[in-house]
Amino acid sequence: LKLSSVYLSVEHSSGAKRIAEKVLELIPESVDAYLTIGLANRINFDRSESADAYAKALELDENSIVAKNNLAQMKRALGKPDEAVTLYREILEIDPANSTAKTGLALSLFDTGDQVAAMVTTNKLLDENPKNLPLLVGAAYWYIAQGEADQAVKYAQKALEVEPRYTWTYIALARGYLKQGEPAAAERVLIVAQKYGNFPTLEYELATARIAAGFFKEAAEGLKRSFTVENGVIKTKLGGRVEKEADTFIELLSMERRASIFQLTAADNLENANRLKNLLSFNQKVEAEKAEETEIVSAANDFIAGDDKMKTHRQIFVSSELLENKKALSAVIDITKDSVKGVDTALDIVSPSAAVLAEELYQSRKIALTRGKTVVVPNIPRQTLSRIIRGRIEEISGWALFNQGQPDEAVVKLKTAISILPKDSAWWRSSNWRLGTILETQDKPKEALDAYINGYFEEEQNVAKKLVVENVYTKVNGSLEGLKERLESKGAAGATSVFNAKPIEEEQKPDEKPKDETENAPGDENTSSKQVIRRIPDAVPVALPTPKPIPTPTEEKLIVAKPEDEKNANAKPGEKIIRVGETPPATKNAAADTILKPEKNISTLPDLDAAKTKSASEEVNSPPKTDESESEKSLFDPIVISVPKPDVEKTDGDKPKTAEIEKTNVEDI
Repeated sequence: LKLSSVYLSVEHSSGAKRIAEKVLELIPESVDAYLTIGLANRINFDRSESADAYAKALELDENSIVAKNNLAQMKRALGKPDEAVTLYREILEIDPANSTAKTGLALSLFDTGDQVAAMVTTNKLLDENPKNLPLLVGAAYWYIAQGEADQAVKYAQKALEVEPRYTWTYIALARGYLKQGEPAAAERVLIVAQKYGNFPTLEYELATARIAAGFFKEAAEGLKRSFTVENGVIKTKLGGRVEKEADTFIELLSMERRASIFQLTAADNLENANRLKNLLSFNQKVEAEKAEETEIVSAANDFIAGDDKMKTHRQIFVSSELLENKKALSAVIDITKDSVKGVDTALDIVSPSAAVLAEELYQSRKIALTRGKTVVVPNIPRQTLSRIIRGRIEEISGWALFNQGQPDEAVVKLKTAISILPKDSAWWRSSNWRLGTILETQDKPKEALDAYINGYFEEEQNVAKKLVVENVYTKVNGSLEGLKERLESKGAAGATSVFNAKPIEEEQKPDEKPKDETENAPGDENTSSKQVIRRIPDAVPVALPTPKPIPTPTEEKLIVAKPEDEKNANAKPGEKIIRVGETPPATKNAAADTILKPEKNISTLPDLDAAKTKSASEEVNSPPKTDESESEKSLFDPIVISVPKPDVEKTDGDKPKTAEIEKTNVEDI
């Protein structure tokens, strides 16, 4: 049994279970062995088997509070809250002060539908102990699963004040922000959560926030780190260890949620889950070397499907991805043609600027994340966003036509795009460069040169593009004389790219409007499109909190002494006396290092009470230390390293923002 506890401490469920079964061969009536098997099955995300093992332990010892508490938790996870309520009340008859049972009872009452009794019990318990972390997190997740965002955010924020390192708190809070129409706030919350946990549910939640904002490419890249889709079945390693598969994300990830916080209902919906599944499937197909075109088109249509306001953004994303990978180009024409009719409604979403700028912001966001920051997307006038979307549709369609051998039709499309897009913007330059490429193939060097120069951007320092411009200029003029002056005059009149801007040392308060933000109302007839877009505030990198480095475990020499000899044993500095049969404390070894890794799956929340027995399998019900009271170490503590609270200050709406914001130059897009 002691050996099995070592396996449990490193979440090696099969090892712990195997040894516990050996114990049963020696002592068939061992309650501890069944408790160990129950916990091992829970770690392995096998809820039914876990409940069976706990039920057997309770059968052998009907007075075991540990067995009843654990069985009640599994009943909650299995969707049997009424049975859980009965078990918790039996415990409280024996031990009225048992905080695990009181907390479990309150959360079980929510699941039975008796919300009045649940709230009365919850408020009473929080009056007794405002730092009841399992209750705060459980209530937060339950409320968001019912669609009550404000209540979810309230409880989640209280839970963060108690323990800022528990990942399920961030998940509940992010879901609350999403429901409130704040995908950017949800993403920032989940980025911080990644510092404290790494498991598939967290990656999925981050993808959900990103797809809501229109960052489809980033959402797909995150999903494929943890999931694959094969023949319509989603596969992953739950907790980074246990291979599982299911038809939907909701079914698959319910295993992590129910084994961790015992919540029955997901804070998700089938529409979102299917869309993320289709996004992952499309990403796999478009990146596969030997995927059939019919499969790619089918996956693309599955992801695009729907009549929601984000449809046009999905169509542009899919078309761009197909074009970039030079696959199913005939479908690109059809998709872009259909996308035009949804341009106006595409701007009625909560964050239209983010969705429209997603592709251009991709590299900036990646760089910001490597620096522990995120990017605040500027608000752009609706009229300008509309021109960008319409121009991009024409550009994508034109380049697809050229790649299909229709250069004349492509030239028409690209010239249309150039006439629509804001002058000197990144998209305007891109369309000009592609137009120059086509005109050069049509043996029109002078026209091609004009387009190339419009599409050239000195700040990019693109050597390949500069060589193209020099070659065509030489072909038209016989030498490079005058090219520098022409590029300089063009650069003086044109705008620079906001996405290549270098940050300057200037602090901007979170509630302060950027200095260069336009005061003109969108559509002001006296303000040209060029003036408006030049006044768009730059994307602002916002610093994210960083945890302290993991402390190195201290090596300590252990002196083993029999109970009768312990009085005579002398411990020197750096030594510790332990009794015969006592489990040594964690030392600096492979097992300890594994537990301390920040990427270790520490997603499961323990209960409040520590079991009062010597069995390792009974030591799973203690919370992280949030005050000066002592508690036994739990396998599923939210974190095992000392990390400070994120340096977050609250602003309007209590959205998390950091006090330190780095502002960049205000330049054109």
